Amino acid sequence: MFSEKGKKSIAVVIVVFKKKRDTDDILFIDASNDFMKGKNKNYLMTEHIQKIVDAYHDRADVPKYAHLSTLNEVERNEYNLNIPRYVSSDDEEPPVDLDEVTRLLDDIDAEITAAKANVDTALKALGVKQNVSS
Repeated sequence: MFSEKGKKSIAVVIVVFKKKRDTDDILFIDASNDFMKGKNKNYLMTEHIQKIVDAYHDRADVPKYAHLSTLNEVERNEYNLNIPRYVSSDDEEPPVDLDEVTRLLDDIDAEITAAKANVDTALKALGVKQNVSS
């Protein structure tokens, strides 16, 4: 929960067992990004705690935060309870606009051609017979 790139961290996990429940599902919550960074340690703020409590009470899927799993799903995962197996924190990459990329490449090619022509002109003015454009 309090991980920081390049530093060792301890995973913080809260496990809640209830004897009298109507369902046999399992709620996974990934609150690893919910903290305030401190100088020597990180802190859970009231809003972070409230977000965790709300997810616990709602018992619903929240993309990249919480997943309500069935026992069958856990069994299919060979009873592995590792949170990233159930809650994906990967950011989806935005779709690539190929037309925009093509336009940018054409603009860059035009700039390179113009720069080479400028270098050729400067070399010619200096009496150098080397042609950069070719």
